Amino acid sequence: MNYDTKPADRESDTERQLPRYRGYQEPLHRCESDRLFRARLSETLVGGKQKLDRHLAHQVDQGILSSLAVGERLKSRIDQLLQAIRSSGDANSPLLDSQRWSDREAGEIDALENTLLQTSAAIAELADGLTKQEATSRDAIGRMSGLIDELAAGFDTRLQRIETIGV
Repeated sequence: MNYDTKPADRESDTERQLPRYRGYQEPLHRCESDRLFRARLSETLVGGKQKLDRHLAHQVDQGILSSLAVGERLKSRIDQLLQAIRSSGDANSPLLDSQRWSDREAGEIDALENTLLQTSAAIAELADGLTKQEATSRDAIGRMSGLIDELAAGFDTRLQRIETIGV
């Protein structure tokens, strides 16, 4: 698909490929736009989880166990969020296809998605920092945990907003 996109702050090349605003204006493209967006979030989370896992394994190899429990809990929360992101498309398909959204409604979803993409980019940066040993393990994992909470809450808000469009 090739859509015009509304620019977002700190947009990466991959994010520019997401249809976002324009994709949500037409009911025929909404499900695909939603699928691409959810796939992008999932990709970022899987990459962050893999880096976290490698970091924890490296810590264990060095005999450092102080971050292991909190890191494992974070990996579990990432898995839960991934499940929610991946499964949300099926339940929302009828809502996405139902009718034409106003520019305001498409703009609201786009703004929420912009925030979610920025949060996921911050998670990726922290995961990169973990692998490069740029921050203490517990601090970085704590910040990642907070961002995962933010991402989960933002994703829930996005789903709730989509459900209320046209009601």
